[in-house]
Amino acid sequence: MFKAGTKLATLSLCLGLVAIVTPASAGRRFGDNEFAVEIRDDVSFAWGVMSATRNTSDSVAYLTCYTRSSGEAGCSARNSAGLTRACVTTDLRFLEVIRYLRAEERVNFSWDANGACTSVGRLSSIQHNPKLP
Repeated sequence: MFKAGTKLATLSLCLGLVAIVTPASAGRRFGDNEFAVEIRDDVSFAWGVMSATRNTSDSVAYLTCYTRSSGEAGCSARNSAGLTRACVTTDLRFLEVIRYLRAEERVNFSWDANGACTSVGRLSSIQHNPKLP
């Protein structure tokens, strides 16, 4: 059996560890503009937060997605180094994801050698910064 003091000390230690670990995810902070857009050519994958590109002083990076009434959709990303990647799709699954994107969500997409989207995803999280006026 644990004494009340031991339980409190254990709880404090656990909460302290959570507080240390919580602000970062895989070495990247979500709560600031450290990564507006990242592109990984080695795995044909791009991701970022649209509002983070707007909130940063970097005038190069962007992340945008679109849908058209013709049934086409796509996403395009440019990182702060000027590297641009994009994909286009008519896949209804990807169209649905793109159609309901919000600027505060983390967006990711991947592409094949022809520039067709092979995946499109989104992550809603309160860890991401909202748009600034």
